[in-house]
Formats: sequence, C-alpha cells, structure tokens
Amino acid sequence: MSEEVNYRKLREELDVIMEKLQNSSSIDIEETIRLHAKGSEIIEKLEKYLDSAESKINKIKKKGY
Repeated sequence: MSEEVNYRKLREELDVIMEKLQNSSSIDIEETIRLHAKGSEIIEKLEKYLDSAESKINKIKKKGY
C-alpha cells in the first residue's frame, strides 16, 4: 500500500472519529476516551507522513529540480 493510500485511509478514519465525537451526545465517557485515544494515535501517524513528505520536498528543492 502506498503512502498516499495510507494517509488517505488514516485521514478518513480520523474524520469518522471526529464526526462521532462532535455529533453524538449519547456516547458514554469510556467510548469518548477510546475515540480520543485512537484519534490521537492517528494524528501522530499523519504528522509523521507529513514530516516525511516535507523532508522529501526539501531534498528535491536542494537538488534544484
């Protein structure tokens, strides 16, 4: 699976979690905590993807392409 596919999949998963947290007043505290923890893990992974992409772009810029 490519990085782009992984990034998009993670982003979609995060969007679902965010929607659940924002739109459901009936979620119990345990589920809220679980969703928040999962969302935090996804955000960390997404940040790594973005850092990696930024590094690749900077390398390309340095080479003058």
